[in-house]
Amino acid sequence: MNAARNIVVGYVLAATFAAAAVWLQGALSRLPEEEAAGGMAAFGDLVLFLAVFSVAAIHPTGQILKRLTGARVFWTVWPYTSVVLAITGLLASAEIVLPELVRADDYPSLEMAVPLRVLAAGPLFIGFLLSAFWAPGGRYRAILLGCAAAEVVGAGAAIGKWVLGMGS
Repeated sequence: MNAARNIVVGYVLAATFAAAAVWLQGALSRLPEEEAAGGMAAFGDLVLFLAVFSVAAIHPTGQILKRLTGARVFWTVWPYTSVVLAITGLLASAEIVLPELVRADDYPSLEMAVPLRVLAAGPLFIGFLLSAFWAPGGRYRAILLGCAAAEVVGAGAAIGKWVLGMGS
């Protein structure tokens, strides 16, 4: 019971650190009030929260995975679930980098979800790496490391297109 409490406390602390980072960034921001209230500023706050929370939550997530080391069902299902998640990341990135191949215009909801899926690449990358560290077998470890690599490749391509205008 004490271990479960420590894990919960770890996640609460991670959320607290992330919220504090967003608050501090807002307090130090020199944007005019009308600019700071815009959607772009809110999106930036979301990205900052997600980044800080993901790093701060490494310890409690690792503790959960450590406790699941002997859970055969988990380690049978999780690596293959991770493959499906990694494929969604590659598809989302393909929609950004090669939109003419994916034709997301036919699916407006998909087009709106794509940037959010790319943002999830960071936390998923961390989760896949931690899972690979605690995975009980070499086959599972290799699958999870492949999923982590897929997140880097997919998100890197999408961010490269967004930030650097690569492939324009």
